[in-house]
Amino acid sequence: MNSPKISLYGYRHAIIGCKKGKWKLKSEPDKDDTVHVNLYYDEDAPEIDPATKDVTWTGFGEFILPDYSRLVNFLDQMIADNEIKILGKNAK
Repeated sequence: MNSPKISLYGYRHAIIGCKKGKWKLKSEPDKDDTVHVNLYYDEDAPEIDPATKDVTWTGFGEFILPDYSRLVNFLDQMIADNEIKILGKNAK
């Protein structure tokens, strides 16, 4: 906690720049962004008030990139098909 150069990333919490906190999205992603967010973040279900049945988005969830297979999938999705083709041509 005393070294700002070290960051720790866990599923539910992180220590970044000597600050500990829970993972939370700043704003609710729209339907187009959800596909991309799901590559690195698993949102918790919205909270439902039993009395009023109101649904509240919290933004809390789980950062899933510490799972190596999900990290590889995330990195794979970042490379466009064109870039892969260019890399393949340059490798010959």
